[in-house]
Amino acid sequence: ISTRNRPVSHLYCTVRNPAMVLQFYETSCLREELQSAEGLIEEGTAVRIVGEERDRAVLFTWSGNRRSPRSRSQGETVAFVGIREAGVACCQLQVLFEHYEDAVIVGASVNAARSLLGFTTVAEPAQEYSQAGLGDKIYSSYVAEISPQGRCFALDVDRTHYQRVQFLYVATSGKRATTESHMLFMLHGENIGLYTFSLSHPPGSESGMALQSSPRVSEVCKAFHWYQWDAEHQRLYVVCFKPKQPEGLLEPAILSFEFLHDKPLTVMDLALPLSLREDQAVNRPLYLDLPGFLTLQEEHMNLKVVNLPGVANCGSLFLCYQHPLELDNELEVAHSHRSQKMKIAYSICMLHHGRILKSQMKGCVHREENSRLFFSSLNDYVVVFLSGVVLHLLNCSAEHAPVHHILLHDVGVPRFPCAPKMTHTVHFCQWQGCASVLDTATLKGYQIRFDRSALAHVFTETHLTATKLAILHMALVHLNDTQLVKMLLRELCLDSTHPDCSVLLSDYLIGSTYAHLKFKVVNPSDSGVLKLLPLTESDRFRGHLEMDRHGREVARITYVLLPDVEEGLAKSDSSDLSQGKGVVQLKAYPEHTNPFAALLDNLRLNKQPTPRFSLKSFSADLMEKNAEGAAGPDEGEEAPKRSIFRRISGSFRFRSASRSRQHAHKPLPFLEHGGEHDPREDRRRKLLMQSLRSHLVQRKMGNVTGSPDKQDKWGKLAQDYAGAQVEQSENLLQTVWTLLGYDSENHPAKTSL
Repeated sequence: ISTRNRPVSHLYCTVRNPAMVLQFYETSCLREELQSAEGLIEEGTAVRIVGEERDRAVLFTWSGNRRSPRSRSQGETVAFVGIREAGVACCQLQVLFEHYEDAVIVGASVNAARSLLGFTTVAEPAQEYSQAGLGDKIYSSYVAEISPQGRCFALDVDRTHYQRVQFLYVATSGKRATTESHMLFMLHGENIGLYTFSLSHPPGSESGMALQSSPRVSEVCKAFHWYQWDAEHQRLYVVCFKPKQPEGLLEPAILSFEFLHDKPLTVMDLALPLSLREDQAVNRPLYLDLPGFLTLQEEHMNLKVVNLPGVANCGSLFLCYQHPLELDNELEVAHSHRSQKMKIAYSICMLHHGRILKSQMKGCVHREENSRLFFSSLNDYVVVFLSGVVLHLLNCSAEHAPVHHILLHDVGVPRFPCAPKMTHTVHFCQWQGCASVLDTATLKGYQIRFDRSALAHVFTETHLTATKLAILHMALVHLNDTQLVKMLLRELCLDSTHPDCSVLLSDYLIGSTYAHLKFKVVNPSDSGVLKLLPLTESDRFRGHLEMDRHGREVARITYVLLPDVEEGLAKSDSSDLSQGKGVVQLKAYPEHTNPFAALLDNLRLNKQPTPRFSLKSFSADLMEKNAEGAAGPDEGEEAPKRSIFRRISGSFRFRSASRSRQHAHKPLPFLEHGGEHDPREDRRRKLLMQSLRSHLVQRKMGNVTGSPDKQDKWGKLAQDYAGAQVEQSENLLQTVWTLLGYDSENHPAKTSL
């Protein structure tokens, strides 16, 4: 069979005519649900999502006519706030609050008992504000009684800076669960306050709750420049500037507060190694009309904290930051007659690895185009996305160090499922536990999925071995997609003489063995052991440089150390987090593993030079032992490595010429045993189990001898790994013969490989 001609790389693209590797599938439409709810809103009414709570309840607002005693006149237009409870049918959508005027509500939050509603409005400034040049809009916040609807109180903090209210879903029991509520009030550039409200039944009524007295107020944080609220974990991230000792200069820092109970618990205080100016986003902020009700959306600050889902990723934390745009001078000189093109750069601080991933893409967007990156998570990947321009799938989870990234530019990058000019209304989110995209203009939700055919197409067309390895790794370790793996192996069978086959097959055997243990053997509660097993032959923390067909740089990924991570995190001491730098005492998490303690464990493990068992080192030791045993080069355990696929392809070429294996030449070397037992296999397997068991015992137990049960546990795991190696090798051989056209009548004998 002839080797396919590989396409030459085009500018900003590593494949020719690629399909879209990500697809958006519509899963819900809130607008249709609202319109189908009888008497809720009128058709054509503009609806805006303004909040999401820990229990997945979604808050939305609209304007309409209501005949209410609170309205100044019948038919007056007023603002409403409604709620869609998670998992509740559309006919049970309900109105929470009717405002006394038609206000533009930009944020809202409701307490767990559904008795209080906090919301923020924005309005055009009064004349004195406009003349003073203090801003274009005025933000105001309120707290209203909604069970039943009663009084509405203004917080009396009208500012030109953004503000946000957020109720806490803290762990309370008994009577306090309904008579006490806690709310954060975030005022950009000034402070963050914690309001505690006391409630009781209205006089003469046994139903409903009303405010009993003025709230108690305490300060959580002073002036901040950015915030992000994690509703699921009740965690607040803020960026502020703190004096650096001993110079006294101000430097950016990120703090994290937990609200497991009714008091803020500082669990992270980390200096940010990013180029941020103190006055950049506070003196003259430019707030964007983006659906970022959980994150401050400001033009100068595109920052996102990303957590990967799943128990296995507990203890991973990513700080993603987009740097200011820079003019691409190289392309500007080459194409001076065209509009200016800009460089896009971003950094991802991987706290659990103690490293910063720095990426730069040249000439991606024009100056006048939308260039704001989206940061999110998808499966075990960190996603960096710009609709139609950039798609980076960064593989750097808690299980392993960064390796096998997938980078796509321009051609083949999917677009948001909306009009190109409306991309500012779309954002990534976790909708009903799945990675999704929400279009706030149409109120449609789209689930994000990998397209199997598109991934196979990219694998076929790309000329880059790194891209092939990344897709094969994704199919095996992350997607566990057997059908996609067979599609990729079929492509290798059609091009079995390609020099990359040996590398790809070697990585396949390592990755498939790892995936077998991950999905079928290792208990999810003990997933930390996966960090010690072989994952790939590729080097970790390996930089990436992508060139176009003219030899010009298109994209570059590098890594630098992230200093002082441990000093900025809470120190773990048994079940408590002890007093540390900027850290208050924190009790152990009642429901799940402490993520920051797990983060510290990951950080310390990743500081070790070789935390994973190395098959390369094992092979070198095996060759040395074979040499000492006077094994000849033809009989040795590790003779010169030959590609399995080259041997198979040789058999396929002979089979095609003779059509019958009855006239075959001498059988292939690995078929000579005719299925008989090979004693060298037992020896190799025993040595592998001994080496792997020693590695696991050393890494998990240190120099401590430990109980025999624990040592037997690691010995059993080493035995399972060696058995999985044999099983995956036989499965690969079986699959390859099938893909090459053999059937049950002429199938070769099953042998050890």
